[in-house]
Amino acid sequence: MVDAYKTDQPSKTGWVSIVILGMLCLAALGVRLVQLEVRPMHTDEAVHGMFLVNLIEDGVYRYNPTEYHGATLYYFTLPLTWIAGQRSGAALTESTLRLLPVLCSVALILLLALWRPILGGGAVCWAALFTAVSPINLYYSRYYIHESLLVLFFFAFLTCLMRYKLKPRMGWVLAAGAFAGLAHATKVTVVLMFAALAAAWLLASAYSQWREGRALRMAWAAIPWKLLAAGGGVAIAVSVAFHTSFFSNIQGAVESVQTYFYFADRATGQGHEKPWFTHLQWIAWSRSGGFVWSEALLLGLACVGLGLSFRKSSRLGTVPLLLAAYALFLLVIYSIIPYKTPWLMLGPMQIIALLAGVGAALLTALPQSIWRKGFLVLAVLAGTTQLAVQAYRAAFRFAADARVPYCYAHTSPDAVRLAERVQQALLLVPEQEMQWVQVAAQEYWPLPWYFRDREYVGYWQTLPETQRAPVIVLDMPQSAKEEAFLRQTHTATLAGLRPGVILALWIRNDIWDALIR
Repeated sequence: MVDAYKTDQPSKTGWVSIVILGMLCLAALGVRLVQLEVRPMHTDEAVHGMFLVNLIEDGVYRYNPTEYHGATLYYFTLPLTWIAGQRSGAALTESTLRLLPVLCSVALILLLALWRPILGGGAVCWAALFTAVSPINLYYSRYYIHESLLVLFFFAFLTCLMRYKLKPRMGWVLAAGAFAGLAHATKVTVVLMFAALAAAWLLASAYSQWREGRALRMAWAAIPWKLLAAGGGVAIAVSVAFHTSFFSNIQGAVESVQTYFYFADRATGQGHEKPWFTHLQWIAWSRSGGFVWSEALLLGLACVGLGLSFRKSSRLGTVPLLLAAYALFLLVIYSIIPYKTPWLMLGPMQIIALLAGVGAALLTALPQSIWRKGFLVLAVLAGTTQLAVQAYRAAFRFAADARVPYCYAHTSPDAVRLAERVQQALLLVPEQEMQWVQVAAQEYWPLPWYFRDREYVGYWQTLPETQRAPVIVLDMPQSAKEEAFLRQTHTATLAGLRPGVILALWIRNDIWDALIR
């Protein structure tokens, strides 16, 4: 590995950083729990929610190698549904789903405690603060998608590796293997993160040897292969367990390898193609809706931390170089791949927040007057406050508004109102009739989530030529095609599903008349 900073455990200050970390964890948890159910379900959240419904009601999950990612999201949510007493799809709530990513986000902050002997208490406390208020971190910590779990498991894997270097113990190796397996069982695309870390490790190792005047040798010559085999064995076992639904679907293990052929095709874009600089733009600087969205403060402090760590007086070793190289390599990989979504930046941003903590700690620890040091601390806190304001706007004030760069192809509040109107209309269907709904559209998610408690809902790409239901939902091409026929018996209203997608809700006239009375 690379050399790591070993610090004494100061009895007078060690407990202070632990207390601060605990307070930041509690504050982050409190903020993230507020109004979890208010934001409409994103399409991806709804799809994952329906997978969970199948697991709850039928006890069935099968890995799909062509779409959707891995099983950890559902299996780790399952105990939360038991605790909440939600044993059916109808009882399941958005708050329960989103509680898991909230807990993962807070666990990221808690994990930083293990970095205290490596980077020091000051760096860890600053990093915890930056992680808590990072706009992109806060926004997606309330999203029921795989990314929060992926970032947590990979960061835990990296943390275990660093603690093993600090104090070699088999326990750290086995824990690293378990977290690597969990990360792979969450999203098989974690191989990109492993590749970036391996490249960063090679670079940091080569620099360490050059700095110490040692002859360069291949980094893998120092790998303890027995330990690698032990950790790798645990990783494979954990990944196979989840991909096979705990050995009830052995084919899932094979499909977890076959899936790379499918994702190689998806990486070409499939509608998510964007310029190479898009990911950097999302985190560094963008302007929309009259607001500036930027985490440039963390990027700047991360650069400061890396620069100051090269001083001869620094005891951080090559750890900052390893972290910076990993974040940079991962960002380069994501930039090269045409497929781009903003939540992919959660991985690099966690490392950037950690490096920014190093930068803030080293900057405020430079020999200087108490007044200058106080000014620097206040300046960093002021910048952090600005991040917190952005986070509030993104996660609460404009949570489903396209002016937020992280609000990617998000469901409109109109869609929720449409679903509520459908539910109200079905209550007015005469008792002798079936309360059923026809949905015919090229894009209709997340409506299946909102109709999960309805037994008679059918979904088609085109409206079947059969008896028309009392309530019909069509996309605009379908609505235009059927309008001449439907207007004789139904009344239409329009609702936005998400930016660029409009749906028409057709309600039978007798029900419509009763609905508007």
